[in-house]
Amino acid sequence: MRLLDTERSGMVRNIVCVVMLIGAGVCAFGQTYYVDARHGSDTNPGTTPETAWRTLEKASGLVLKPGDQLLFHAGDSFTGVLEVRGAGDAAHPILIGEYGQGAKPKLLGAGAPVTLHLDNASFVEVEDLDISDHARHPGIRTGVLVEAGPGQVIHHVYLRDLDVHDVSGKLGTEVAEKNTGGIGFQANGKENPGRFDDIRVDHCRIAHVDSSAIWLQSEARIDPRSANWAEDSFTHVRITNNDLEGIGKNAIIVRDSLAPLIEGNLVRGSALKLHGNAIMVSYSEDAVIAHNDVSGVRYGGMEGAAFDSDYDTVGTFIEYNVAHDDGGGLVDICAPKHSGGFNDGTIVRYNIADGAQHRVFSFDDPATHAMIYNNSVFLSPSDDPHILRLRSFERSSETNTGVVFANNIIFNGGGGDYEYAAGKRYWIAANCFAGRHPAGEPPDPRKITADPRFAKMPPDSAHPEKSFALKPGSPCAQSGVAIPNNGGVDFLGNPIPSRNPDRGAIQSTGDGVQK
Repeated sequence: MRLLDTERSGMVRNIVCVVMLIGAGVCAFGQTYYVDARHGSDTNPGTTPETAWRTLEKASGLVLKPGDQLLFHAGDSFTGVLEVRGAGDAAHPILIGEYGQGAKPKLLGAGAPVTLHLDNASFVEVEDLDISDHARHPGIRTGVLVEAGPGQVIHHVYLRDLDVHDVSGKLGTEVAEKNTGGIGFQANGKENPGRFDDIRVDHCRIAHVDSSAIWLQSEARIDPRSANWAEDSFTHVRITNNDLEGIGKNAIIVRDSLAPLIEGNLVRGSALKLHGNAIMVSYSEDAVIAHNDVSGVRYGGMEGAAFDSDYDTVGTFIEYNVAHDDGGGLVDICAPKHSGGFNDGTIVRYNIADGAQHRVFSFDDPATHAMIYNNSVFLSPSDDPHILRLRSFERSSETNTGVVFANNIIFNGGGGDYEYAAGKRYWIAANCFAGRHPAGEPPDPRKITADPRFAKMPPDSAHPEKSFALKPGSPCAQSGVAIPNNGGVDFLGNPIPSRNPDRGAIQSTGDGVQK
């Protein structure tokens, strides 16, 4: 039987369960239930491995209590829907997982709308399961769906070490279609919405799902300027260290959240069937998208970026990421006029972009106060993007305001160009524009056009720390402009000097040697 250790759960119940047994499979803080597809029977009590139940239907009849565990036999396959009801508490969360030796237990949705459903269930931790939901035809399906009912606050839902794959969701541009795929969190209620507090998706592997790998959504569609933002926004959201591959549309969509963290995720191939950006936030405030590695985002006529600060966001940080071979480049910053949307204070810094086909930095105005600084970009001879695209997708009369573009290194080895309409209070300063110089290259009073002298040419995005550092003698060393509130450290964690920082994502010492 696998139990969460004290570091992962923040509890000591495992130790207590060992020393305070009051019967086979019974812990002082709850009951353990077992399900065995080959040797179990639904007429059994289910409270020991020898008297296990057999089906998901039987397990779904439980109303779980604090400290309970529901464990599935390793190596077995279970077809149907697992409904999880009940709640743990802060000291004694419920555990859904596996026991025995072998491959992770398989939960096969077989075309159902959901395979694993957590319905108003707080203080629940789910780990070590293999979940799929394949069907002959696409539909509104999600492998794991966590729901909060109207007026409900769902606390502490942790999903860890799950394999979610082959979910036949539905591709499309409407919200209902985007909210299909791997793992979803849905807060219901328009007038009195539910919400989530303390949710985590960590070290999960999600592959070959449509439309999205991970998504969060409030039916009320609140945003940081809503009167009820403080009461209804999702809090303590953590999407970390997940491996996402072969995603039909968006890899990660986080909405309606205050200070969510999207960190350490690996995305290999998204928007493969329908246009979309890989990792996006919307209707959110102070989101942090950091230390992710995104590649293979397909450009489907629009979007296709690794990262997207989308509608109705304030204070998004996109930092310390690697994006390579993405059709739509590093980032989209979006605030479409038709929706009355806004995008204020997005910061894009210390990122590395290796290759892009259609765009690198792109705006859908009227975004305000965006800052793009100290990023390193390499374009090969086969790359032909708009490097900086400062105009409206919809060609509205409003333009971006207060954009800062500074201390970036752009090595344009291909046919990259620049496309930007007139704006208000742009500040473009101290960038390095190396390689080819197309007409329309931005005016920059402190521009450098010499070779930045990356440590390896062409760079290797698999080892950015060895490729995008600066060689001795780089003209980009100590030649940047100081940026207030610059985060303090570069892509590698090196400190940023208060005066004369380097250009690009990786700092060096004064002689151009990486620290």
